[in-house]
Amino acid sequence: MKIKFLTAITGLLTAAFIITSCLDSNEIEIEYSSESSITGFSINDIETQYTQVIDGKDTTLTFTVEGSKYPFAIDQSARFIYNVDSLPVGTDVSKVVANIQADGIGIFIVAADKDTLWSDTDSLNFENPIRFKVMAMSGAYGPTYKAQINVHKQVPDSLQWNFRGNSFDSSIQAQKAVTLGDYIYVFAPQKNGTAVTTTHINDGSTWTSLQILSGIPDADYSSVMTWGDKLYILANNDLYCSTNGTDWDRVSTGAGLAQLTASVFTAHNRKLYAIDTNRHFMESVNGVVWETREEIPASFPTSHLSYATYPLETNPSIDRMILTGENGIATDTTSIVWTRLTTEASWGDYPTAENDRYYCPKLNHIAMIYYNDRLYAFGGPGKSFDKDIPAFSCFYESIDQGITWKPVSQYVLFPPEFTDLYQQAEGHYSCVVDKNDFLWIIWSRSGQVWRGRVNKLGFDSRK
Repeated sequence: MKIKFLTAITGLLTAAFIITSCLDSNEIEIEYSSESSITGFSINDIETQYTQVIDGKDTTLTFTVEGSKYPFAIDQSARFIYNVDSLPVGTDVSKVVANIQADGIGIFIVAADKDTLWSDTDSLNFENPIRFKVMAMSGAYGPTYKAQINVHKQVPDSLQWNFRGNSFDSSIQAQKAVTLGDYIYVFAPQKNGTAVTTTHINDGSTWTSLQILSGIPDADYSSVMTWGDKLYILANNDLYCSTNGTDWDRVSTGAGLAQLTASVFTAHNRKLYAIDTNRHFMESVNGVVWETREEIPASFPTSHLSYATYPLETNPSIDRMILTGENGIATDTTSIVWTRLTTEASWGDYPTAENDRYYCPKLNHIAMIYYNDRLYAFGGPGKSFDKDIPAFSCFYESIDQGITWKPVSQYVLFPPEFTDLYQQAEGHYSCVVDKNDFLWIIWSRSGQVWRGRVNKLGFDSRK
């Protein structure tokens, strides 16, 4: 096929030369195009085999990568062809059939020893980049293009953990972490008041010395949260704010705030939510003036609160808030999840149906985050109906706004050390997600700091 195609090209060029030679000086000379660009590139489906342990045995499985789902970009200035989204980890690119469009009359594979004419039936090895060039109608060759097929080296959905050191102050017991900009702040009660220590989100191995929050005695470390570009904390039922965790200003007095519960700060919604000393829900748009709402139910959690806020897919101008905390009912084996839209005036909970095993289990020191487009809950030992749950044995995942929860059994997992670290810390830890999608777990007593991220959240599409 290659020889026939090459013969056709040679014949066409020869004919063009003869015609041009026979023209006399009174006739118009034919000029052939010098266009020699690659204008389109795609790949066919790729069938790949991989080995997985099933029932204790290595089993060979086959999956098909649909080429149409992975479009290729062509950088004409750099003559670089690449797939924007990398192929799944383990994809075999040693035998790939490519589809190439060009504005010349032939496409050649460039090699150190000898160039060869490309055919649309060729099976090419893209384990290393392949170089192509195009022959123009004029017979001239265009510049060389480098084509590479990117394949993920890591499982995209896997949570990869990294130990950041054990320099976190070992004197800290109870703690709460928040993130603001490029820094993580951890607040902790000390003998002479609440103190703060910080680290940069690119570090985690070094922390500033504990510094007492001056000017705000009796600050409640557990109430601290980020709202917009400031940190907020309660002290003696008054609200204070700071831009650096060290210097604090009083925002409001006389509101009688007992607990900050949640916050929303988006282009459409900016509200801070709290509970007052009379057990009523409160909300404010500026932190200064507060509106009193309904009395909170007896089952509403008031310790180890975790909340998540994210826009609705159907209407990004409306935000959904999800909240949970430690459940103080001794006989209960579920954690009650509360929800509210920014367009609503009150919180509501998801009732637990009898024998329904898809509710969030009751966990000591429970934490909840919105991460990887879903909710995750985790924490210390607990119970799920008649089943004991070890500390940090797994994540519980919800993809339906906290209505149902299931344990995660693969990809998103904790390091095995976490169970012992929880015991060593006597349940004292903090978690936070930074702006680069890293999940941090900070352990008391041991001073160990761990950082993890789902691989696909850190992928560079050109690598």
